[in-house]
Amino acid sequence: MSLFRGKHTTTRADKISSFTVSTAEYGSTVPEILGTTRISPNIIYYDDFTAHEHKKSHKAGKGGRSKITTITYTYTVATIMALCEGPIAGIGKIWKDKNLYSYPNESIGLTLFSGTTDQKPWAYVSGKHPNKALAYPGLAYMAGVIDLGDSGSMAAYNFEVKGKLLSTGDGVDVNPADYILYILNKVGLGSLKVDGIDNYRSYCKESDMLISTPSDDLDAKSARETINDIANITNAYIFWSNDGLKIVPRADRPVGRWKPDKKIRYSLTPDDFIPQSGGVCISYSRKDSSEIYNRVSVEFLNRSNSYEKEIVNYQDNDDIKEFGVRQSSTIQAHYLYTKTRAVKLAEELCRKYKYERVKYTFKLDWAFCRLEPGDLVMLNDPMMGIENQPAMIDSVTEGTDGILTFTAISRAKGVYDAAEYNVHENERPLIDFNPPPGDCGSPMIFQPPALMTDADTAPLVIIKGMAGTAKTFYALAVGMEKVYNNPSKEYRRIIVCRPNAQFDDDIGFLPGDEKEKIAPLMRPVIDNLEQILDSDEKERYEDEAELSDKITEVFERGIIQTEALNFIRGRSIAKTYLIIDEAQNMTPNQVKGIITRAGKGTKIILLGDPNQIDKPFLDERTNGLSYAAKYMMDSELCWQITLSADECERSALAIKRF
Repeated sequence: MSLFRGKHTTTRADKISSFTVSTAEYGSTVPEILGTTRISPNIIYYDDFTAHEHKKSHKAGKGGRSKITTITYTYTVATIMALCEGPIAGIGKIWKDKNLYSYPNESIGLTLFSGTTDQKPWAYVSGKHPNKALAYPGLAYMAGVIDLGDSGSMAAYNFEVKGKLLSTGDGVDVNPADYILYILNKVGLGSLKVDGIDNYRSYCKESDMLISTPSDDLDAKSARETINDIANITNAYIFWSNDGLKIVPRADRPVGRWKPDKKIRYSLTPDDFIPQSGGVCISYSRKDSSEIYNRVSVEFLNRSNSYEKEIVNYQDNDDIKEFGVRQSSTIQAHYLYTKTRAVKLAEELCRKYKYERVKYTFKLDWAFCRLEPGDLVMLNDPMMGIENQPAMIDSVTEGTDGILTFTAISRAKGVYDAAEYNVHENERPLIDFNPPPGDCGSPMIFQPPALMTDADTAPLVIIKGMAGTAKTFYALAVGMEKVYNNPSKEYRRIIVCRPNAQFDDDIGFLPGDEKEKIAPLMRPVIDNLEQILDSDEKERYEDEAELSDKITEVFERGIIQTEALNFIRGRSIAKTYLIIDEAQNMTPNQVKGIITRAGKGTKIILLGDPNQIDKPFLDERTNGLSYAAKYMMDSELCWQITLSADECERSALAIKRF
């Protein structure tokens, strides 16, 4: 052993014990990609954070007798990165920090799950953590064990997603017409008719105005807002027409095989216009010269430059020479991903500013109701110096008087087709929508039958009428219909009370039980019941005995019960059809005592003739029936009926007043 033996030194880097991620967001919107765009993923799963030790040794010191060992660590993690709603067509480029890769690439270590509804869980998780293995049907994601390097933190990933509807455009971007139809279908309007959609699709194809979902605006937006954004970028009107939508390109120059609509709907003259305030036929406003821009800037996302924002300009050099530069504010068009398309949009906007500087306003009657936004008209008003001026309808407003107010935007003069409609050959008298109403007959008011109305709506019914007007018969017939013929659980039973002037208060002194004591008073009720039960012409009872047995059955089954007034006091009667016959022989206190007995679901019917009083000390004003009718007159809980003499079913002698 040498006295001068060298030493061994070990240097160890700090070991990271846990993995942290900053690209996971709980509850974020799952975007849907139409076309091709660049998006950043959302980490939805990670596991198996692993440190890998690396040793490196070298000799040092005089003669190399010493040895230095350096220990460092690199890390890996298994992760799933959610992209968007599937299924998608594939992945194009992958950005990892500042490095660019094309998919598939083994050095990335990621596998695409395209988001089909039947996709299987990632095999890695199924094998190592089967209780965590989820398939995520309908979600496109990238999964893999990725190298974190020596930092232990995840790199910034971005993916070029080839989404849906690629076949509608050029294989990369989407035709706006199909983009709009897809949105309508997603919000449940797939069957909605969209007039002009084929013409709009042809225009977008021929003008190469194809779009993709903006990569910087993936949050949830309303369908209306998205469709309006697309219509503005493609320079088109979209509006409700009859029972569907209508879309009209505003371009006025042919593009490829697409030709603009040059057909004039109406050639309008002063004879057609309805004068406005001051008697003018057409009023117009002209943009301030500072708003007639001759240099337009459009911001787009340049796919060829890693989807970075860029600005292109288009300018009208002839107009600039004459008036100088008038720069517009920058138009944001992040649905566009190529410079060529952004320049086309800027050119179209520049032309729009130049030729649509004048807005006309005029009024027409209902004969011109076929006019809609996007339609062309020819304006003529010699008093205003307007002659054969083409204009495109921009908006239509219908007034309460039926007058239509139009705004129209000037178009460049040129060759247009003849007017499609000619209304000058017909007299068109103005419709007066506000004539005086004139006389009208007295309104007929229909009221539901008080006795048939449920107890919650009409808990108290008062029926007054002279003898023979079938008060008891009607009340009992409705009760039998409710309880006997149609047992709907509305009422449990019918209770009939019939006060007697001679012994109501002294009923206890009569011989027999309660039923025997009040039996003589109930004979009129039984007479009516006989008529009700024997009223069916097809099922007449053969003899009185058979009918009597049926009546006995009704009482024994408890369908009809008879009670004396004294036995009603102190009770709470629920779900009962309660008939108080001859109520004019009750005192006000007795009536109040009866009404306050009503429980939930009970209907009380007071019957009587205030002119037929049998009890001393009562008259036609102080009896209980009249008292209840007076004090319940304005109550919504009480329905009152008065039967007239001509409704009497008895002889003329019965209705004679003595």
